[in-house]
Amino acid sequence: MDVATATAENAGTTVKDELAEKCQKLFQAFLEEFQTGDGEVKYVREAEELIRPERNTLLVSFLDLEGFNQELATTIQEEYYRVYPFLCRAVRNFARDHGNVPLNKEFYVAIEDLPTRHKIRELSSMRIGALVKISGQVVRTHPVHPELVSGTFLCMDCQAVIKDVPQQFKYSPPTICRNPVCNNRSRFHLDTHKSKFIDFQKVRIQETQAELPRGSIPRSLEIILRAEAVETAQAGDRCDFTGTLIVVPDVSQLSTPGVRAETSTRVPGRPQGLESEGLRGLKALGVRELSYRLAFLACNVAPTNPRVRNTSLAGSGFTLVLVLFPPQATLNARTSILAAANPVSGRYDRSKSLKQNVNLTAPIMSRFDLFFILVDECNEVTDYAIARRIVDLHSRVEESVDRLYSLDEIRRYLLFARQFKPKISSESEEFIVEQYKRLRQRDGSGSVSKSAWRITVRQLESMIRLSEAMARMHCCDEVQPKHVKEAFRLLNKSIIRVETPDINLEQEEDTEEEPQQEDGTVNSDNVPNGVNGHVNGDVDGVNGHADLGAQPRASLRLSFAEYKRISNLLVLHLRRAEDAEEEEELKKTAVVNWYLKEIESEIDSEEELINRKGLIEKVIHRLVNYDHILIELSQAGLRGSESESSEGDGVLVVNPNYILED
Repeated sequence: MDVATATAENAGTTVKDELAEKCQKLFQAFLEEFQTGDGEVKYVREAEELIRPERNTLLVSFLDLEGFNQELATTIQEEYYRVYPFLCRAVRNFARDHGNVPLNKEFYVAIEDLPTRHKIRELSSMRIGALVKISGQVVRTHPVHPELVSGTFLCMDCQAVIKDVPQQFKYSPPTICRNPVCNNRSRFHLDTHKSKFIDFQKVRIQETQAELPRGSIPRSLEIILRAEAVETAQAGDRCDFTGTLIVVPDVSQLSTPGVRAETSTRVPGRPQGLESEGLRGLKALGVRELSYRLAFLACNVAPTNPRVRNTSLAGSGFTLVLVLFPPQATLNARTSILAAANPVSGRYDRSKSLKQNVNLTAPIMSRFDLFFILVDECNEVTDYAIARRIVDLHSRVEESVDRLYSLDEIRRYLLFARQFKPKISSESEEFIVEQYKRLRQRDGSGSVSKSAWRITVRQLESMIRLSEAMARMHCCDEVQPKHVKEAFRLLNKSIIRVETPDINLEQEEDTEEEPQQEDGTVNSDNVPNGVNGHVNGDVDGVNGHADLGAQPRASLRLSFAEYKRISNLLVLHLRRAEDAEEEEELKKTAVVNWYLKEIESEIDSEEELINRKGLIEKVIHRLVNYDHILIELSQAGLRGSESESSEGDGVLVVNPNYILED
């Protein structure tokens, strides 16, 4: 695409750009004469690589240009879009002099090592056509397709061939036939075999979080990639793009039939013939098409966070789909996934497992290697530290703190550590098997307070991945037993259930009695003969008010593990009775008697029997009224029910929605 040559198509005259031609000669001399420190011409070897069919771009350092000719480097930087076609011609001549390249092959130049980097917000019309370097994060990439850069057209009236018609980012046929006796202006046919095409890709980038001013929305910019620059950036990459800012026509607006760009400026309700003064002024200046937008034509792409192409670190290749209403996310497992989940009820319930708190299925949870539970507890020291940290963050105090490592040093360390591909030694392999067997044995012991979920082969794969990650973090080429030990510690710490407090079986009864005694009186309906407990005088030597010196009732507590064991025992018994259709075994008194019979070997005295009976009754009361694991069905008022049956002896059934934990 020669933007510096204006062709008078009817007259056949050509206007030469002396500045651009001078830059071409100086640039070609630079390629032929610039030498490295050992006296070797630097770009000869790279020019020889252009013989390969897949190569067509020569990468040139801007620092070398400055060292060779400061005036040439300044001209290229200020008039890059103007002189770029001539620089490509110099590369073509240089490649033909040092290699047997095809005559019809086109070559391009890419500039790197530009010292100044600009932000997207700093781009303005002052930088149109100049060589600049910008940084941003790729948010979208379009597929690669061929672009017509120079067309050969055939006149349909006189059959004249019109060669080398430049295409300015859209399909541009000749304005008129070059045959002096032919006035054809519209009937042209494109000869695709003699036209020149190039790989073309459009990429959208936006500002990174570090460059974004506070309270602002990220700005985006369209990047145009050509030749070898295509497919060098993917979504999520942070890259430096070297090129120039250009103005391209909005093809979507121009392609609308019968609608011009000026129509978008008309005000609804105003007559069609009336136009604004600004629009009439632009037309008077010759501005016909107003549908233009800024774009960035990049010649070089340098990723600042190179991708790790080793996909074996992500485990099995699966696609994780999280559907949490209303958002839906599809996460591809070729990368590390860091997810956060909030408890179902807003606060973590220690009496329930992790799976029940976050309401995630076991297959999804098994995909993650590590789980860490953060419980928000009231602690004066911790709360003060968190509040101080947040205040310092907003007051910019953190910027004055001396850090041991800068953010750039940490990024460089991570990039370096990712280059290692550690192998598992035989000693580490035996240690991994030993630790996995240890986890399986502990999982099979039936302890409800240790493991948060079942230990499967996925945990073995997690241990292998964590061991490799530990070796990579220490920049080792071999996984050692100490790395496996640390991976086992992390995995073991992750799968331990959060410590649950003891169950207070008296707490529920105290809560029920509070509404009756909050005013210090006793309801007369619950006192024989309707005597109010507020009468004056003593009753059997005891005042109607509570005795302040009375001993507080000792609370009945049960460890969570024991409470869970009794709960599972009752659930299994009731389900067996339901399957056998033994209705008598489902009654509350029958369940209590069954449990006491099961533990009769542990009871040594009558007093202990009474205590155990009261304990199991309180456990059943909690399972029915608070945990809703059991449902109590009353037979009072039902046809056929025995009148002599006590009101408190209901039928117990297991809640159909309850799932017994393994």
